[in-house]
Amino acid sequence: VGGGEAPPPKKAASSLPESPEQSQVLEVVKSAFPQIQNCMKQQAQKDPSLVGKMVVSWEIQRNGKPGGIKVVTPKFQGTFVATCITSVVERFSFPKFSGDPIPVNFPFNLKGQ
Repeated sequence: VGGGEAPPPKKAASSLPESPEQSQVLEVVKSAFPQIQNCMKQQAQKDPSLVGKMVVSWEIQRNGKPGGIKVVTPKFQGTFVATCITSVVERFSFPKFSGDPIPVNFPFNLKGQ
């Protein structure tokens, strides 16, 4: 009956957006701000002289997980706050998408207390 072939099954990726919206990326980072502030507060207690802008970079993978997380700013590499914030970023969960991985460079401003 009918004679036509069934259309091929759609790939799951086809229903996904090409990339997450910038507002969605910011929302994920903002939602983790209490944990990030806690990292900064602990760093201020350990070494209040460590202040300035710490840039953390990562790539948002298609599955929404961050990969290749690293602290770009040399003076913060290997510090408590770098390790702490990196562990928070590892737990980020962005919306899934179908395009290429998205590079992110995010500045965190540390102010000694």
